[in-house]
Amino acid sequence: MTGTKRTVLSKIDDVNYIKANFNRIGEDEVVDDRITVFPNPFSNSITIYADRYDGAYNVISINGKVVAQGELTSTQIDLQKLNNGVYFLNLIYEEEIIRKKLLKFTD
Repeated sequence: MTGTKRTVLSKIDDVNYIKANFNRIGEDEVVDDRITVFPNPFSNSITIYADRYDGAYNVISINGKVVAQGELTSTQIDLQKLNNGVYFLNLIYEEEIIRKKLLKFTD
């Protein structure tokens, strides 16, 4: 599926320009059936169903900061200390990294 992209140019201090490409959510994403993460949105922890559990993981905030990391040894990852927001879960195997988007939401 091909996404609709648009370019946004912003002038900063009359000198610098920023170029950004945006895809509509859900487009141009490859579905990877080897990994299932739920619930999403989550409140305290996530469950991961994967072909294997011999890699590492990290969770990256929308600002690019690593907010959680560890070895992937079971199906559960406790993320209750995170603030509400959007995160990226990276499952890191020797030969590849699989990324999933996460949404943390608690009342």
